[in-house]
Amino acid sequence: MKIHIGEVIKKFAKTVKIDNMDTFCMERLNMTKQNYYRAIKQESMNTDMLVTFCSAFNHDFFQYYYNFEPLKSIGKVELKRLKEDNIELNLAIERKEDLLKDYERKIVLLKEENSQLKERNSLSKNSSRQKKK
Repeated sequence: MKIHIGEVIKKFAKTVKIDNMDTFCMERLNMTKQNYYRAIKQESMNTDMLVTFCSAFNHDFFQYYYNFEPLKSIGKVELKRLKEDNIELNLAIERKEDLLKDYERKIVLLKEENSQLKERNSLSKNSSRQKKK
């Protein structure tokens, strides 16, 4: 199946209410309204032009090609790789969270040990003072 990207842009443009098409074309597309209508009559266009339309409408017009080969297969491979990366990253996060919990437990134990040592030291000093008297 072939995509008529000009028709896709034309349909999308109708959903986006543009107050002044002349101003939109000149400011956002850097072309005249006549050139805009000439461009959307085209079944295909170069990538630079399509990027310009994507930017002007803040919409990914390339997405309409992703359901067709070879982009469809490439997308599936990329998606699989991203899912695998995501699993690895989540495992790494879990390992780091476990390490943080271990360090937090160690900190609590060290604080308790420090507190006990201070208490013993204080008791020892008090006992030494009492013996001197």
